[in-house]
Amino acid sequence: MRIIAKIRAMAEAEVLGLVPDRIIRDIKREDPRPLFKAFVVSHEGVATPTMIGIGKTIQRWFGNAVKALAMKLRIGTKVFNGHEEDNSHDQRQSVGEVIGKTVETINGFLSAVAVTYIYPKFKDLTFDVASIEADLMIPSDVKEFEVQEPDVLAVTGIALGDSKIDKPAFPGATLQAALQAFAEIPPKGEKTMTLEEIKNAVRESKFKPSEVFRPQEIISDPVVQDRIEDMKDSVKSAGLRKNAEYEEKILTLETENKDLQGQVGEFSKQSLVIKGRDVFTEILKERKLDGDEKFNRYVKKVYEKSFTPTEEDKLKTDLNTFVDGQVDEYKDIFGEAVKVGAATGDGGNGPANKGVGADNKGTAGGDLDLLDPANNDLIPQD
Repeated sequence: MRIIAKIRAMAEAEVLGLVPDRIIRDIKREDPRPLFKAFVVSHEGVATPTMIGIGKTIQRWFGNAVKALAMKLRIGTKVFNGHEEDNSHDQRQSVGEVIGKTVETINGFLSAVAVTYIYPKFKDLTFDVASIEADLMIPSDVKEFEVQEPDVLAVTGIALGDSKIDKPAFPGATLQAALQAFAEIPPKGEKTMTLEEIKNAVRESKFKPSEVFRPQEIISDPVVQDRIEDMKDSVKSAGLRKNAEYEEKILTLETENKDLQGQVGEFSKQSLVIKGRDVFTEILKERKLDGDEKFNRYVKKVYEKSFTPTEEDKLKTDLNTFVDGQVDEYKDIFGEAVKVGAATGDGGNGPANKGVGADNKGTAGGDLDLLDPANNDLIPQD
């Protein structure tokens, strides 16, 4: 049969730097110079705690029990000045609280470490040993037994004391480290720390610069200022290089775009020239000027040498104007009118084709009135 009994096992202090950042920030809002102390509250080996209702006992603590106790230790657990007759918290004034914990091997023994924050009004009291107040499941009425993981039920508090008066249950239960965090004036009776000692204390406690100094103090440091300026220059130089790269790329793209536009324009001109030839041929057919072989040779040579199409929408109008001018030019040069009529096997010189001369009622480039007997040999003459 197992029963629940109480123990108070002494422990030694070990390290700081196990406290979450948010807890440190919260403490600093109320206490600019907080005092942190770390204690080992349990470790492997033999302990001689006092059990309520039984008295002094001999306990053999195993590693799994040490780990279990560390897991049961809660952030915010109350810390007291010494023990009472029992573990009740009634009428007991708390001198601090647990703000961090861990499990480490110290001096060859697996140890559970608790970091405590000592309230400002109790900073001057001597606390260099610690005892846990815990609930254990142990055999009934025994004074010697082994402590395993299932035996550890809860940690209800931690009692601090003066080693000159209090004797710890664990042999190594002495203060390992204490830090008057962020102190502007060293505590009375203590020597001023050297710069190297301060550096080592901050380094060993794993404090970040922002946890020790205000942001403005960090930024105003000349070394930090120089670094900031170097970073600004570096960023500025990188920005200038990027801008130069972008400008060069933009110039390249603009040049390529201009070349492409030129090529497109040239292709458009060539396409318009090709289309112009087709439209020119259609106009000669529509106006029945393609039957005059001599005129066709002439006008096509002139077209290739002198006509350049400019706008597609005005192409047909411009070509008709061009043909009108060439009909007149042809008559002035060769002294004969252009023969009007559809192209035939004899080159447009069949009976249906009559020249456009002074006696003709038609005009160059126009259609003759074939219903007029004077213009059609097939109609009998009076």
